Amino acid sequence: MEVFIIPGEKDPSEAMFPQAPIHRCIFPTSSKRSTFHSICNPTRLEISTSSSSTTETKIKTEPNDTPEDSLDIILTSGQNIKDAIRNTNINDPLEMGQKLLEWGHICPTAPDTIPLHPGIEDDIFVVKTLPNLFLIGNQNSFGLREWKKTKVVTVPKFADTGVAVILNKDHEIIPLTFKLK
Repeated sequence: MEVFIIPGEKDPSEAMFPQAPIHRCIFPTSSKRSTFHSICNPTRLEISTSSSSTTETKIKTEPNDTPEDSLDIILTSGQNIKDAIRNTNINDPLEMGQKLLEWGHICPTAPDTIPLHPGIEDDIFVVKTLPNLFLIGNQNSFGLREWKKTKVVTVPKFADTGVAVILNKDHEIIPLTFKLK
């Protein structure tokens, strides 16, 4: 099973966007596995879903045509969604996720209210092509909405809800609830 870890606002990573991946030394055992991926926030990636080969993952720097046997995914830990909600009259994270895709920018409030790394010349947050999935972490609850063949998914904070979200081989998004003590 492929596991992707992206930093959030309270994780040991820089606060400026894009956030650097959490260092592998934080996960000494897990990081030894080839299926463990510590990635930056936000990230756009392509996951091969071909059953004839092993799973292949590529971090995408430029959106391009995604092969039919792959999924194009944008992952974010949710700071951009919360900040955009603070600056609009939209209160629903799913609706805001859809709006960001409509607007073609996944971090529209940067650099005004979300700090950016200095010296980045290109706007790396522009969405030129729609992904198959837009996953938004650290939300209050699980949610799913489809817009123009893109599934917008809110993933709740596991520590607060005990809910994890998996994507199965049929591309179904399934929330799993664990009992927390």
